[in-house]
Amino acid sequence: MAEMGMRQSKPPGWITDPEVLSKLLTTAGFTNISVEVDSHSFQYHNVEEYWRQARGTGLRGTLDGLNPGEAERMRDTLRKRVSPGRMAGFTSTSTALIAVGCR
Repeated sequence: MAEMGMRQSKPPGWITDPEVLSKLLTTAGFTNISVEVDSHSFQYHNVEEYWRQARGTGLRGTLDGLNPGEAERMRDTLRKRVSPGRMAGFTSTSTALIAVGCR
């Protein structure tokens, strides 16, 4: 993320282990905790479509905080990462941890 000009103390999605999330909720006083893992693949036609989608996630504050030069550098880095020359777009898979508990 730093190579793309993004500055964050803890990026969205830093909790990737269901057990870690469960322990955090237990520490916060929750009981009867259930954590499920849900993954979904998204198809994007280009980097701009991906950028618009990313602004609807927890990355919005970070993306909106980039100056124009940083934002363009990030888009350029993304373009290089998504297989240059692929006209059909690219797929990105996102995984969410969904937790339920009682308090």
